[in-house]
Amino acid sequence: MDSSLPRVDYNYKTFLSNFKNIVHDEKLVVIFMSSIENGRYWCPDCESAKYNINNVILPDCAKKGIQTIFVDVGSFKEWKDSKHPLRNYSKFQINGVPTLALFENVTRLTYL
Repeated sequence: MDSSLPRVDYNYKTFLSNFKNIVHDEKLVVIFMSSIENGRYWCPDCESAKYNINNVILPDCAKKGIQTIFVDVGSFKEWKDSKHPLRNYSKFQINGVPTLALFENVTRLTYL
């Protein structure tokens, strides 16, 4: 297995409009994070989780051959809007970031 799978990043609008092309037959871990503002994630939980994501989750997924993508949920103002599409889209219904989700065959298997 390839232990150096490339990191792929999407903003939430691109991710949602291309979801079925991005998530297809193989397993995929999607990591939903806040945007980076002034060199840091605006979400303190994302900032705290980045070490474990980069040093534990990403290497483990690469070792297992599981593609991992990052989805930027947008600015603080966008994310706090109760009508944010990631909060309301039936496949996601994400209430907080960071959120890690495992998908296979366009179906969310679980949140990690």
